[in-house]
Amino acid sequence: MTSNEVIEGDRLSLRPITEDDLALLASWDKDETLKLLVGEKFSGLNAFRDTQDWYQYLQHSSSDQLYGIVVDNTLIGDIELRDINWRKGSAEVRIRIGERKYWSNGYGTDALSLLIEYCFSQLSFEYLYLRVYAGNKRAIKSYKKVGFQVEGKLRAKSGRMNEKDDIMLMGLYRKKLTGHMQVL
Repeated sequence: MTSNEVIEGDRLSLRPITEDDLALLASWDKDETLKLLVGEKFSGLNAFRDTQDWYQYLQHSSSDQLYGIVVDNTLIGDIELRDINWRKGSAEVRIRIGERKYWSNGYGTDALSLLIEYCFSQLSFEYLYLRVYAGNKRAIKSYKKVGFQVEGKLRAKSGRMNEKDDIMLMGLYRKKLTGHMQVL
């Protein structure tokens, strides 16, 4: 995606994050339930002074791209391509629906489908992968629905050592994507 490109779907669109979105993104990091499900976006800002510094990095990064998930002109979440390897055609996907009233309505699945179609048909990616907490059953169901398959599992490092804290590794290969969408 270019810095100003918007991808339109039937129920939502993906658009580049703007400076005006930063406060809302940061507020989602304070939602305790959301933190347990997907972690925090800004917790690892060690290399950056603040969210503004992080935003400036994203504007010039070729390996990380962040987009807003928009429904009826309302920013409801974000979806990210991280660690993009242009030579191999791969990237990690991260997604969160930050606005709770939009949970369990299929918007995450729709946003993933839209991004996957774009990555495979327009960017010629070959592989997308993600990490998800094993206890986040709703997300795992969504990921499987769009074609991601479990490839492995990392045991939790936390003192709790609860199975729901394990991290599932899931991947999606372009060549194995059948029945979910038409790749041009």
